[in-house]
Amino acid sequence: MAFKIFPSKLKSRSLNRMHNRYFIAVSLFLILVSFPFVSVNAYNFPPDPPPYLVNQNIHIVISATSPTKVVVINVTKYSPQQFLKNITIEFSEPITFTGFLISLLSNKPPNLCAPSSTQVLQYYYIRTYVEMDDKIRNVTMIFTIDKSTVRKRDIKEDDLTVYRSHGQEFKKCHVEKILKDDLIYLNVKTEGLGYFAVAGATSDSQKIIIITLATLAIAPVILFLHRKFRSRRILRGLWRKNLHEN
Repeated sequence: MAFKIFPSKLKSRSLNRMHNRYFIAVSLFLILVSFPFVSVNAYNFPPDPPPYLVNQNIHIVISATSPTKVVVINVTKYSPQQFLKNITIEFSEPITFTGFLISLLSNKPPNLCAPSSTQVLQYYYIRTYVEMDDKIRNVTMIFTIDKSTVRKRDIKEDDLTVYRSHGQEFKKCHVEKILKDDLIYLNVKTEGLGYFAVAGATSDSQKIIIITLATLAIAPVILFLHRKFRSRRILRGLWRKNLHEN
């Protein structure tokens, strides 16, 4: 099913005024058209991340030449340097017009709990412009990660995975992993959009470094307390000795 994608990528120093006006008009149109047909509680989506955490916003508007249930987005067309390459979204009913926002985050939003025992390579926030979250049936995403990037962060390749959050807690997604040459492909399947985190467990060497740094940080405190209590014992002994002599 053929469809057209009209991208607009906003950057802090180079804003395209014509595209901005176009996306504002499109967003208002989508909201006005869909508002009478959507219940108030249908769009239960997590809050947007704080602006200071957003490194880049990618705005994508899709206009299909005919109604379609499956939409494929080539993210590398708008941001080639990112891990996220492709998104395929299957809707429960045919659509002809919709829009998406993909935000690249510098860190975890404060209202979310980070994935436990992992080191996060990148956080993402993905949502639709209008109330379509309840119409999404399946989402498939493909992440392509260079092995050198994983080695630099001292992460185990076998433990590399993707987490999704639609509330406060991140949960593991179903991931099919393929190792090919110098790349790691993560084929992720989930039931919706929201916050995503590409992460992996740190290697043993990284854990040793963390333990060593923690020990070095605590050592001066232990030494100080040892000297303090030792001095108290010496002073107490001298006081008792003087007491007996008197």
